[in-house]
Amino acid sequence: MPLPIILWGLAAAATAYAGKKGYDYYSEAEEEEKRKKQQRRKQAHADDIAKAEAEIRLFEESWEGRFKSLILVDSNIWMQKEYESFFESLEWIMKKYSSTIKMSSVQFDEIINLKNLPYENPKSRLARCALTRIEHFQNIDLIEIIPMQFEAKKNAYADPDIIKILLDSSSKHPIMTLVTDDRELRIRTNQIIKDKSESDFKSIIGKELQELISHYHKNLDFTS
Repeated sequence: MPLPIILWGLAAAATAYAGKKGYDYYSEAEEEEKRKKQQRRKQAHADDIAKAEAEIRLFEESWEGRFKSLILVDSNIWMQKEYESFFESLEWIMKKYSSTIKMSSVQFDEIINLKNLPYENPKSRLARCALTRIEHFQNIDLIEIIPMQFEAKKNAYADPDIIKILLDSSSKHPIMTLVTDDRELRIRTNQIIKDKSESDFKSIIGKELQELISHYHKNLDFTS
């Protein structure tokens, strides 16, 4: 066989071998990169799980005792139409901890008096919205009106009664929570409870509590 042909054959074989080695190298590199990506995804998922579990523990340490103790929800929360999601979250968490919301009869009467305003009055419509929610919570045993009266008191004003209930309940309930969007009521109640009681009292706006419950619920679903 002529020498050029032999040399050409050797060169072709060497090229093919080098090509195969290069293909093997790149294939191995691709597989290694895939393995690394899978490991990173698994680690990121494990980190997300650990973060969610830590947030679950933090929420339960901060709030489980509160939901099992005294909770009052102000009228301005019951009467907010955009708080439908809040009440869905509240119903879920109250069922989870087998607890009930307390409402004073004065607060209930205040809502009744607003409902009895002329039908086209915006406050009357909001009061009817509140009564629908209250009745729903009553039907599923998640609210207690204390003490319910035979007739609504005229000119009922709930804010002082809410503070009175909290003070009267402080010896029985070392942990108490008020949900209200009324800044003045929060400030006044915070100071009075601080001055006259040793209870672990917290006031919070509705949207903030809704976000806390919703985030907790999502974390539970994520880790289950």
